Amino acid sequence: MEYPLTTFDPPHLTVLDATAERSRATATIRFRESGDGTEVDWTLDLELFGVSRLSEPFLDPVLRRLARVALDGLVADLSGGT
Repeated sequence: MEYPLTTFDPPHLTVLDATAERSRATATIRFRESGDGTEVDWTLDLELFGVSRLSEPFLDPVLRRLARVALDGLVADLSGGT
């Protein structure tokens, strides 16, 4: 699924939207100054269509785990870790 950029308001906001046959996803990324750094807030809104909706109860823990792994990787990259 490709995520076309729909809103780009540097340095504060980026929004990406994608629609597929059985789903629609919107990723919203907000940036704000925080002390000596930047606070990043990332939200994914996922909507499933048709029979795909039956999988919703099972997707939440999987998506949370994937987000945690992605966040841990980002923190390691930004802090110079591996």
